[in-house]
Amino acid sequence: YKKEHDARSELDRAFLEKQPIKIGIYGHEILEGLIEEIAPYELVFRDIQDRRHEMQKLRIKFFCDAKIETKTLEKLIKPDEEVRALGLGPIVAPKLRNHIKNKVLFPLMQAREVVFFTTLEGDVIRGIVEGFSRYEIRVRMKGGTPIVLMRHAIYDARDKARKISYLKGKKPSTGETPDGEDSD
Repeated sequence: YKKEHDARSELDRAFLEKQPIKIGIYGHEILEGLIEEIAPYELVFRDIQDRRHEMQKLRIKFFCDAKIETKTLEKLIKPDEEVRALGLGPIVAPKLRNHIKNKVLFPLMQAREVVFFTTLEGDVIRGIVEGFSRYEIRVRMKGGTPIVLMRHAIYDARDKARKISYLKGKKPSTGETPDGEDSD
């Protein structure tokens, strides 16, 4: 699975196919538009108000097809107030990010287990893992609504009972090193 899917990127595909998408970025904002340019770490996004947004990919928490109503997303993505209160943002240093191993995701995908993903900003995305690559996890939410979660934006991932953490370290990282310095 890894050989075939690791390099696949839904974000790259949306750019190449000029597919209108909605992106969830830090600041609890959802933008709708097109990716105009893409590079390994940045992209240029043109929203439907014709505003140009140059941004690091790290600012993106999730994205989906623009056909999905924003109200539907807001209804399906629940807040985790405890995580929101932490006021977290993107974790720049990959070593400090919250990792879910592929060998954990694969059986969850095959068993079609419901997973509760929480972003660093406290958005809870609940659904079944449909696929994954090095940087993204494709999730099917309630009602069949598809969304793509950026792996760098994950704070936690748990089972339906919210008792078992699927994170590599089992305890979510806030992006701070043990000496108190942050990941910047």
